[in-house]
Amino acid sequence: MDLTEWRRQARTLVDSPELGNKIPGVDADDPWSQQSLRAVESHFLRRFGDGSSIPETIRRDYQQFLGEGMVQAFHGEWVTLPGEYLGNPEFGVGYCVKYEGMDHMDVTNSMLEMALSAHTGSYWATLFETNAMLEAS
Repeated sequence: MDLTEWRRQARTLVDSPELGNKIPGVDADDPWSQQSLRAVESHFLRRFGDGSSIPETIRRDYQQFLGEGMVQAFHGEWVTLPGEYLGNPEFGVGYCVKYEGMDHMDVTNSMLEMALSAHTGSYWATLFETNAMLEAS
């Protein structure tokens, strides 16, 4: 999917009244609060934490939800990187959030696997918390 369409879909998802159906546990009034992110990740781990494969549409919804939250919360912008830059050419393209004034990007492709690997229920909340600290410094 090209970057323009990815951005459009991400904005549409987070503005949709269906957000709670697509991203279970989300607080529609404050979707990227620590409490909401922990609830979303807990639901995600209950559903996929046993190694169940994640359907591509659901994977995309979570990537877009998390990435668009970072775009909005930390004045980021969506960018893409070729899979070989991410250590895996089979990735195809990596959808990332780049930040003005911060020296890193967050790769949304890996956020789901990292949450599954950590299995803490707080990985995504920690990403947002870390970005808030970096932005403030």
